[in-house]
Amino acid sequence: CSLAERTGLEVLEPKYQGNWTDDETITIQFERDGSSFAIEDYGRQAPPEFHAFRSLFDELIEQQAWLPVGE
Repeated sequence: CSLAERTGLEVLEPKYQGNWTDDETITIQFERDGSSFAIEDYGRQAPPEFHAFRSLFDELIEQQAWLPVGE
């Protein structure tokens, strides 16, 4: 059982968007066993499941020691 399945992301719509301009777009893409699906959110209109997963991912990124590449 993948994390996307356990969090309910696989049943969400592929795209959510507000009806305004100049906001951020967040895309989360999953790949598994040769198939993939993506969810795009413009203006934070996606359901809470999407944002909970995004927050978890953001926390993981912040815990990493990032190093410059190719200098």
